[in-house]
Amino acid sequence: MIHGGTNFGFTSGANYNKDFDIQPDLTSYDYDAPISESGWATPKYNALREIFQKINQTTLPEVPKPPKVITIPAIEFTKINSLFDLIDKKKPVTNDQPLTFEDLNIGNGYVIYRRQFDNDQKGLLNIKGLRDYANIYVNGVWKGEMNRINKKYDIEIDLKTGDRLDIVVENMGRINYGAEIVHNLKGIIEPIRINGNIISGNWQMFSLPFDQFPKHTYQKKILLIVFRLFRKQNLNWKKPEILFWICGNLVKGLSLSTVKISGDTGAW
Repeated sequence: MIHGGTNFGFTSGANYNKDFDIQPDLTSYDYDAPISESGWATPKYNALREIFQKINQTTLPEVPKPPKVITIPAIEFTKINSLFDLIDKKKPVTNDQPLTFEDLNIGNGYVIYRRQFDNDQKGLLNIKGLRDYANIYVNGVWKGEMNRINKKYDIEIDLKTGDRLDIVVENMGRINYGAEIVHNLKGIIEPIRINGNIISGNWQMFSLPFDQFPKHTYQKKILLIVFRLFRKQNLNWKKPEILFWICGNLVKGLSLSTVKISGDTGAW
């Protein structure tokens, strides 16, 4: 590989091995390439260039200067809401069993699986068919997470009559090599069980592919419980400069930010 690069949006892919059912790839990668992800010539590039120059009778062109690296002021997010606010007026798909992303005709992003219970249920909530990461909420209150990375497919749950269970599932990237490349359905691909009993009937599914920023009535507010959030902030500049944007899972239940930077570069 001559040039490191970026897997844009949700296209990073994933690996796996005997210890981890999935190993999501970073969207950013260099692969120790001679030209870095940001387009800079590395010492490896310069060493290769010296070799090529020795066997080339003409003088090689000058190496372009790297773009300027900039810093920007602190950003205040102006629009914030939880995913549950977003689906308030969204019509769900209803089925006896949870449907996969593919059944719902989406490739990436999130699906909220929702069910209201007409009797008490207490015990081990098991989602062996989770693909790939889930946050569990009862009546909007966060109860825990499941994660295919470390093979965590169950949590203890206590549901009362009338309680609403929400399972927010994230596709963390499709495995793109080896025997598992053909087993790439996403979402929930097997029945959900509590204490070994299949939970059937009245499953609602809300698709959130995030192929574009959601149209919604946003508001400034403080959330006192753990929610999946989406935030919006506009950035715009015209110069061909480089900004390194570092995001992370700083709070349990929050996902890595997806950032679009508008301007002449059209960079993401």
